[in-house]
Amino acid sequence: MKSCFEYLDYRAFLRDWFEEAKAKRRGVSFRWFSARAGITSPVFPKLVMDGQRNLGDAGAEGFANAMGLKGKERSYWMHLVAFNQAKTSLAKQEQYSVLSGLALTIPEKSLGHTAFRYYAKWYHAVLRELATLRDFRNDWETLAQWVRPAISAQDAKEGMQTLEEMGLLIRNKKGLWEQTDKAITSGNDLARKSLLEFHRTMLANSAQALDNIPKAKRHVSALTLGVSQGSYDAILVEYEAFRNRVLRLVHQDADADRVVHMGFQLIPVAMEPSREGEGL
Repeated sequence: MKSCFEYLDYRAFLRDWFEEAKAKRRGVSFRWFSARAGITSPVFPKLVMDGQRNLGDAGAEGFANAMGLKGKERSYWMHLVAFNQAKTSLAKQEQYSVLSGLALTIPEKSLGHTAFRYYAKWYHAVLRELATLRDFRNDWETLAQWVRPAISAQDAKEGMQTLEEMGLLIRNKKGLWEQTDKAITSGNDLARKSLLEFHRTMLANSAQALDNIPKAKRHVSALTLGVSQGSYDAILVEYEAFRNRVLRLVHQDADADRVVHMGFQLIPVAMEPSREGEGL
């Protein structure tokens, strides 16, 4: 079966998924699917597949649960449903834009239990990129000075050793460093403490850059917005689509000559109304 990111018709994806599920496991039926989706009608999934019924938001969520869709696949499914059922060309264009971004997903290697070690030092991420862009001939002092803010030569050496031991960097036949994977992700919550510290440090480095880096070599912008829960959720999906487009762009870039850190923050700056409807 094709990846869900290759579909532009959610009914076609649903039919293919269902047929594959029936071929792989016993007991798969429309009744079975409906139960997993939290739907009382055992014929409703068949009606959706045949185009005789549409899916609302709750139904799309239920179907996603039945198919076990998570993460980016789940986001793509929800927007695919909205795209197919959009009533105006503008709404269709907006959904297609998000789908295009999500479809350009770059495979990310999960660090798993090693994530704690990787995020324990903020400059590991910098060294992983920097080492493949310049040949420093094991001159740890030079490598350390390239990092912003600069680190010690010992930190640079130990950092490179860590990346090599973790299998994130290897030497090619010419003795130059190469990444074993283009993109990586923490993959779980085991490294939450070190990951939070990594973000704190990078935010602090970003604050220093406002004073230490010329404006022409950095970009900082922000929005303070009033949003509903629905808009908030939509923004998160838009961010994920944009992040994927950035990864795709970098993945295709054969002329990289610098390392940058790109961060996004979406945090509350005012108290939310209480459930009783009280104001701020």
